[in-house]
Amino acid sequence: MEFTVERTLTGESDALKEYRLGVEIYDRPPSYDPRTDPIVRVEARRLRSKLTEFYETRAMDGPVQIEYPKGHYIPVFRFQEQIGRES
Repeated sequence: MEFTVERTLTGESDALKEYRLGVEIYDRPPSYDPRTDPIVRVEARRLRSKLTEFYETRAMDGPVQIEYPKGHYIPVFRFQEQIGRES
């Protein structure tokens, strides 16, 4: 998560693709093929689940929430003002 948040905050979010995450985060070789090795999708699904659980049980009143929309690896930041309006 740190990698994707940092890249997004520095304006590099368009480079957050499944292949790059596999190579740079999960130490896959340059020959890494996301079609045959689903590590990035599996871990993204796990992260989404953990974030949902975290925000539902422990951090509902935090100033910001980080979400990863399904099918994407770029984090979305939702600030308390936005969260309160949606409730």
